[in-house]
Amino acid sequence: MIPNRAHFVWVGANLPWLHSLAPLSAARHGGFDEVILHHDQNLSPSARDSLRGKVQLCELDPQEAIVYRKLGPTALANHLRLRILRDLGGVYLDMDTLTISSFGKLLGHSFFCGRERVVFSESLLHSRNPLRWTSAVAKTSLRRICRWMPRGVRLFQTIAGSFESHVSNAVLGSLAGHPILSELLEEMERRIKAAPVRPKDLGVRLLQKVVERRPQNDRHPLVVLPEPTFYPLPPDISAHWFRPGSVWDCLDRLDPETRCVHWYASLVPSSQYLAVDQDWVWAHRHRVGLAELVSRLLPEVR
Repeated sequence: MIPNRAHFVWVGANLPWLHSLAPLSAARHGGFDEVILHHDQNLSPSARDSLRGKVQLCELDPQEAIVYRKLGPTALANHLRLRILRDLGGVYLDMDTLTISSFGKLLGHSFFCGRERVVFSESLLHSRNPLRWTSAVAKTSLRRICRWMPRGVRLFQTIAGSFESHVSNAVLGSLAGHPILSELLEEMERRIKAAPVRPKDLGVRLLQKVVERRPQNDRHPLVVLPEPTFYPLPPDISAHWFRPGSVWDCLDRLDPETRCVHWYASLVPSSQYLAVDQDWVWAHRHRVGLAELVSRLLPEVR
């Protein structure tokens, strides 16, 4: 059984207010016995004060993963999530998530992750099929149209089935010492030594390669959960969480089995999420999906 604890990782000083809600919402709604934020020594005193007493703060070894630090904070986070789960077990969640219900039922597995609807998967990047690439370009354009259209969430649902569904590493649950974690860490080191790599090559695409090549009868089973569990809105479409007039289109995508919402900070202009604070939530709660969701999950922010 997976240990009943949640892990988050933050590398850097200034923790945005919206990101701080990730461990707070997990502590409130995730059903965890412990919620731990693993952070480096640069975490600001104000961030420590806002979380102290609600979330356990655990400072990372400053000498840890020097190679990954040189590759940037995303690569370091990709390494740390695997190392922490391998050593301690539990559930890892990205800082751009909001937990909305208990993970309790999922802890009976030995390893789990979730699927999301994507275009540029690990398998596509190694494909020489021109039809697949032409289709990917067309799908990217369609997804961008859905991102900017007022009712884009509903429109995307009519074409979602044509998009590939692949595993993501934004939410992972595992027993300590699960073999796949060691396999992922070893493959990560091989990729770094072989050639220049991008952060996704050490994260989501690495997970896709390792998970999807494992045999179905593996004695260490992996559970892959459907898109609504962690990713009710896929990449790009998740921009509607910040869009005025989006509130019901977004909330209607939450499924009874949805455990958290991933809002994809890397695909949202930083000016948008940095502007989110208590006043913003209160002012936009009936018009913007994210504001309404936060006001329901953490009513004290009012």
